[in-house]
Amino acid sequence: MIFGQKNVENRSSSVAGQLRKLIGQRIAIHASSNLTKPDYDASLAFMRSIKARRPPDLDKLLLGGIIGTVKVEAVVAKSYSPWFEGPMGIVFSNPRSVDFIPCRGWPGVFRLSQSNVNAGDWPQLAVN
Repeated sequence: MIFGQKNVENRSSSVAGQLRKLIGQRIAIHASSNLTKPDYDASLAFMRSIKARRPPDLDKLLLGGIIGTVKVEAVVAKSYSPWFEGPMGIVFSNPRSVDFIPCRGWPGVFRLSQSNVNAGDWPQLAVN
């Protein structure tokens, strides 16, 4: 998403329901620290199949923290985006990268707080 290629994030109906309330707002994007080599390789193969730009090598990715923000545009059950797999898709736009902020994340949507980042002018919610 932050590299400007992926415009749909696949999520469960419950996470999609949480994000539906945030349409029109910016949220932070958390890069999970749990990305494995097999998962990275599968993502890379998929990106090649749709002719997307190659992401940085796995050992160059910043994981386990906030990497940027995006605007939540819509929550959809169908999409022509090659990124859509369902069951629900969160459509994002206007990705902005930020200097990496290490912080603990949680699955799905979580609230940013002083315990994980200095929230300041940041969006108050993040998605992992």
